[in-house]
Amino acid sequence: MKCPECGKTLKKLIRQQWFYTECGLDHVILDGVTVWACEECKNKMPVIPHVTTLHDKIAAALAKKPGRLEGREAQFLRRYLRLRAVDFAELLETTPVSVSRWERKGRLLPAPVDRYLRTLYFLHKVKSRAMVNPHIAASRWLEWLKKLRGEVEDFEITIPMSVRT
Repeated sequence: MKCPECGKTLKKLIRQQWFYTECGLDHVILDGVTVWACEECKNKMPVIPHVTTLHDKIAAALAKKPGRLEGREAQFLRRYLRLRAVDFAELLETTPVSVSRWERKGRLLPAPVDRYLRTLYFLHKVKSRAMVNPHIAASRWLEWLKKLRGEVEDFEITIPMSVRT
């Protein structure tokens, strides 16, 4: 395999940790990724199999985050739900400009918007039949939402990479 930057032969490294910033978040770590590295220009390229399954895991981790979602996390979750910013704004009876402001890096989502977005995720999972017993899951979800408070420091998502990820 050749480096796309300099054309030199790449060296295969295995069992590396990779900060998966390509998803738009700075705190997603893939553990045990195969990485190809160029000794000449220091370019590194991870091999990330099953990206859809990986994004399912990231979305689930974000939906279960114990504190309020940060802007980029909300944007990831909204996009995961295939919801355009303009449509999300319409659901909330606000403007796309407001959605854009909420989704800025480093900003916490307003609490009601945070809960609404997580509930949309929950409904998506119910609709896709990913929940064994949606009635029990719904009551647990509502109880969990009631306990959701404030900001969480140093939140990281670490996903072990395997053949099935």
